[in-house]
Amino acid sequence: MTILTQPSDAITKESLLSFLSEQIPESINLEYKAADSARVVESVAAMANTYGGAILVGVGEKNGVPVADPVGVPLSTMSAIVNRCWTVLDPPLTPEVVPVALDEAEDKYVLVIRLDQERVDRPVLLDGRAKIRLSGG
Repeated sequence: MTILTQPSDAITKESLLSFLSEQIPESINLEYKAADSARVVESVAAMANTYGGAILVGVGEKNGVPVADPVGVPLSTMSAIVNRCWTVLDPPLTPEVVPVALDEAEDKYVLVIRLDQERVDRPVLLDGRAKIRLSGG
């Protein structure tokens, strides 16, 4: 079982680092983002409209493969992403977000955003358009 399928309360720093060590490349249902940006919500909409999947925010990538050491993001990023999903997506969507602490003292987390296509009212529109994922992009 991986962080993509295990219960949210079972996702730990160790299971996250183990998953990243497998060097699984980005795909139609997996994406890495070093930092928060408008592209995160776009990816949420596209995954919701396609096959579901996971976005790991706080994990950089090179040529679609995760870098060895995740950079992390502040925990406040989680609220910012959820708020944007709720306000800019139609219908409003609250994705599952699992914060994994890399270093709580330094406020560094990886946010595992998981989307189950079976639990989403589709289509999910962003700016009046239904985004979809094709081959990891």
